[in-house]
Amino acid sequence: MNKVELKIKLDDLNIRPEDYSLDGTLKPMATILKLSSFKWVTFDYDERGRVQDEKTFDTEDQACQDVLNRMIELKGFREKYNLK
Repeated sequence: MNKVELKIKLDDLNIRPEDYSLDGTLKPMATILKLSSFKWVTFDYDERGRVQDEKTFDTEDQACQDVLNRMIELKGFREKYNLK
């Protein structure tokens, strides 16, 4: 999977665009995907500008799958606790 395919899947799941960044832009309270030194990096960026749960991947596919998994988990959490 690449970033374009990931975006389609996230849209299909009705994941809000403010919950993620697929171009490395830092957004508070979002999951970030970026290419850094020929490695793909995913992490959660909190409201205080801290990086949380950073993971590094060799392929775009692996990183995109990690973002998708994080977003599915977030969606499930929100549904369980009736959050928007």
